[in-house]
Amino acid sequence: MPISYRQPLNDIYVYQHGQFDDFYKKRPKQPNEKNTLEIHAGLWLDKYIEKQERDDVGVRAQLVREVATIAEPAIYEPFYNSWKKILEGEHGARTREARTKGRMVVGLGSESVLKTSIALHRTYGMPYIPGSSLKGLVASYVRNYLSDEWREGNESKFFNILLGNTKGAGYITFFDALYVPGSGGGAQNKALYSDVITVHHQQYYQSGTSNPPADWDSPIPIPFLSATGTYLLALAAPDMERAHA
Repeated sequence: MPISYRQPLNDIYVYQHGQFDDFYKKRPKQPNEKNTLEIHAGLWLDKYIEKQERDDVGVRAQLVREVATIAEPAIYEPFYNSWKKILEGEHGARTREARTKGRMVVGLGSESVLKTSIALHRTYGMPYIPGSSLKGLVASYVRNYLSDEWREGNESKFFNILLGNTKGAGYITFFDALYVPGSGGGAQNKALYSDVITVHHQQYYQSGTSNPPADWDSPIPIPFLSATGTYLLALAAPDMERAHA
């Protein structure tokens, strides 16, 4: 009988911890059994939370911890190498590797069953930085740190040439920054980690002075995923020397 990825979470979770012997004795070997051990972190995060009550933080925290244990899929490295080759070859992109100094979260406010999220590659489940996020970072830097000619924002000629507007594309193409295989943190080179934000005195901040903060207020932990590692930044532009990209 084939294994279904929609079996109860505690049955599927056994894959991640090497507790295979007793579990495998319960059903016959499958031709594609090796593939069942490649677990997609994004799919797990979106689909495999157990039944929970509205205020049940424990189940959400457990899901975050489980996703944080999922290993980098073996098929990711060949894809990454191919992606980098295409960027530098066909697209003529200038690439640089950048490493996080601590934990990074991109896409925290995206729709999720956890009320928090993270940007994960749709095919491979690895963290990445969308090109749109990098472009927004550059736009923020331009507006805040360059001369007045740049700080005019959408009315600036230089700004529009570099980054574009609703009427036309910008000169620079910002590619998604993919996670460099094996560059995570710790002894296991983990890319994903479980994290938590703890909200204190929620009623006070939501309703103002009608509910003043008190020592007996219950803190509200909010579990979420964060990422670490090195990421491949890539920029490209038409008719531009690579040395000036």
